[in-house]
Amino acid sequence: MAKARILVHGGAGLVDEQRLPSCILGCEAAALVGQRYLGDSALQAVVAAVKSLEENPAFNAGLGSTLTREGTVEL
Repeated sequence: MAKARILVHGGAGLVDEQRLPSCILGCEAAALVGQRYLGDSALQAVVAAVKSLEENPAFNAGLGSTLTREGTVEL
């Protein structure tokens, strides 16, 4: 049986080179947090990973959205 995996992403929009390392580390940390729960509950794994992103100041998870090229909000 294959080992369970979790994948997270840091959202939409461009990330400048200065912020890139903290965004990569934040995604890696969120995946590790979620991975802890995969043997028990996929839902708990997702909630834990998203919470990690929401608590990380490198991301705007849970706060808003990135504007489209036209400057409008689209979810």
